[in-house]
Amino acid sequence: MKQAERKQAYIVGIASESAGGKSTLADSLEKGLAGYKVKMFHLDEYFKEAEERPVIQGFLDGKMYRDDNHPDTLKWSRFHGDLEKAAGEACS
Repeated sequence: MKQAERKQAYIVGIASESAGGKSTLADSLEKGLAGYKVKMFHLDEYFKEAEERPVIQGFLDGKMYRDDNHPDTLKWSRFHGDLEKAAGEACS
């Protein structure tokens, strides 16, 4: 079946710690799928403003730090909306 005949979108999520190679892997996948319609979403584009992000207290020093690893750091509704839009475009 040719790519143009397919009417299904696939979503691949890549997760790891900071500097764990997610972008490198995603770039390699994108190159490997060069014959397909690929849409990349980087969660860095969905961070809330700094003052809206959760803070945590360091357990060794007691200082308060912005917790950019907390799920509430991201604008999830915007991300989900963008995913749904891309899936709809891929299937049309």
